[in-house]
Amino acid sequence: MTAPSKTVYEKLTACERVSATIAALGREDASEGKKLVSTCPKTSYRSNDDAYVERMVHFMSDSLAVEADLCGLALDYLDIGDSEIPVARKILSRLASLAVAWERFVESHGISAADIKAAGAPRHAIVSALLDAAEGMENEEHVAKDLSDFAERFPCS
Repeated sequence: MTAPSKTVYEKLTACERVSATIAALGREDASEGKKLVSTCPKTSYRSNDDAYVERMVHFMSDSLAVEADLCGLALDYLDIGDSEIPVARKILSRLASLAVAWERFVESHGISAADIKAAGAPRHAIVSALLDAAEGMENEEHVAKDLSDFAERFPCS
């Protein structure tokens, strides 16, 4: 097989280059694969500071995860209804504990709970109503465990 000229490599689109590279790897033609990679156009990028981006992504994604967990607890509560009042109280306590832990965690990083609530994942109205009903029902052991879990996952603790 005749080697393609340099201009052929330069004219490949990204899709064509990917197809050609995979084909070269598939036929175990390491030389052709390296040529396709080495002739790929190079681009320089500017981006925000990695530490800033990582911290923002963690706060926003953890905000979403917390709200999803709160919604899950709300569904658990709604599922059992008033038929099992002791279980319902435990769920409300867990709901309150998670919300309190998240607020304490973000505040320990210089972010107000109101700001993360406004900027982060939206809170479902039922979760808000249940949190109002559960005010003061948090369990400090659960709060401490949740705080520890947040800190373990967070890059800037």
